[in-house]
Amino acid sequence: STLSYERMFTNRSRLNALGVFEISGSRYEHHYIIKSSFADESTGIHDISKGEELQAAGSGAGIANRLSYLGRLNYDIKDRYLFTTSLRMDGSDRFGPNKRYGLFPSAAFAWRLSKESFLDRPWLNDLKLRISYGATGNSNIPEFRYMATMGNVFYDDRLGMVPTSLPNPDLKWKTTIQYNAGLDAAVFDNRLKLTVDLYAKNTNDMLFQAIVPAQSGFKTQWQNLGRVNNRGIEIALTTANIRKKSFSWETTLTFSLNRNEIIEIGDGLTTAPVGAGYWTTSYIKQNVVGRIMVGQPIGVMYGYALEGIYQLDDFSGWKDRTGALPDNDPGILWQNRNWVLKKGVPDASNLGRLRPGTFKFKNTDGSEDGLITEEDKTVIGNSQPLFYGGLGNNFRKGPFELSVFINYSVGAKIFNSTRFELEGAMPGEYFNITQDSWDNRWTPENPTNTYPAYSDENYYNALASLPNSYYVEDGSFLRLQTVSLSYTLPSKFLGKTGVNSAKFYYSGNNLYTFTNYSGLYPEIDSGNPLLQNFDTIGYPRAKTHALGVIVTF
Repeated sequence: STLSYERMFTNRSRLNALGVFEISGSRYEHHYIIKSSFADESTGIHDISKGEELQAAGSGAGIANRLSYLGRLNYDIKDRYLFTTSLRMDGSDRFGPNKRYGLFPSAAFAWRLSKESFLDRPWLNDLKLRISYGATGNSNIPEFRYMATMGNVFYDDRLGMVPTSLPNPDLKWKTTIQYNAGLDAAVFDNRLKLTVDLYAKNTNDMLFQAIVPAQSGFKTQWQNLGRVNNRGIEIALTTANIRKKSFSWETTLTFSLNRNEIIEIGDGLTTAPVGAGYWTTSYIKQNVVGRIMVGQPIGVMYGYALEGIYQLDDFSGWKDRTGALPDNDPGILWQNRNWVLKKGVPDASNLGRLRPGTFKFKNTDGSEDGLITEEDKTVIGNSQPLFYGGLGNNFRKGPFELSVFINYSVGAKIFNSTRFELEGAMPGEYFNITQDSWDNRWTPENPTNTYPAYSDENYYNALASLPNSYYVEDGSFLRLQTVSLSYTLPSKFLGKTGVNSAKFYYSGNNLYTFTNYSGLYPEIDSGNPLLQNFDTIGYPRAKTHALGVIVTF
């Protein structure tokens, strides 16, 4: 329900007040039973009693209730000074009685300078400055997570009950506080329009399933953890390049830049691992690929920095693993050679067997012995782009209209675990490899410093199975996103058909992407917001074409 009040004053000011009360709720239930060995399947699920073997059965229910109050005041003085303030209180049963309600204020002020006498210029159509502050809340977690829950367990063939979750009665709303400053301008009979927004956004008390000590009897607990800061700029420029009765052309350019930083993790931590997730079959999932690190953005990739490929002249010689032949004997089979590394060359022998053609990692910690250890791991990529945006053009010539939109993203890195699967890091008898990797692989005759040697079943390339910058690629792209062309049939051709208008159109979406990324698609949805650009051969976006006609009567 809403209650509003509005009043005009003699000084050409206007007051608008709004009050809102909202209550909402939902409930769901689910039931299932799984049986097999049906002697008669003709009745299907309509007579499930015919199944001889009961495999599983269960049921569940959930509820979600929310109560909200909102009060808002708008005060406008001569359409020149614009004030807005609001206060919102939300309550959700996703949280316990201790922290059920959240209070979220906001305020904004705008000054339309183009209404001032000192800026009364014929070429200036609009100029407005804006500042704002606001807090918002998020309760997007499963129900009942603040309380202890019980589940079934069988012990000694007897059914019992055990606690299945660790309660947290102080679980509360995730809160985001945002500050904005902006400018809107229009000049030259609105032929040039510019919008600029600067923002800083601080997110506190994020909702996570945190790992808890094993002595608690549980693995995780829902907690409020961490602080993240986002700051950036968004720019939109629209130009009316040609504005005639017979032909028009309008262009819109957008540019966005966001910088993300983790301020606090919680529990005194300064770093925490981020795994690849269970959905990938890659061996790399057993090595944490990402990190949450104070001072770094969300979505960084963590591993060894690649210096190159071990070459023949990095080794002083080799020994026979079997001991049957003398050192450096050319008759020793390649897979039986234990290679002796020269001094001063980064030594990763404790991570796996070295040979010419395997990865050479950087000694980033500067240790005197040159030994590559866990301490040499570093940030090797960032999922966040440096900037992104789009360019749109709209053309109109008589009954024809053409719209073309291009979007772009620059600087984001992608961890391409697909390359791990397809370039021979695992023994070749188990996985295929790409033609490019095979043709350009390291061999004594092709001592490349870019591609490693092929890893066969007799000489497993262990270093290639470790997270490292070889698998990190530039995810920048330029995409022809949409093209639409339409033709509106002139009314003289419709005559007395009873048709008011008819428009024929073509629309194409996701038509072509220019990118150097070697995977299927440079926009990745890993399913993990903490490591967004982890590519596990995700299905690419579809290219679509549509032809149609719009007729009105």
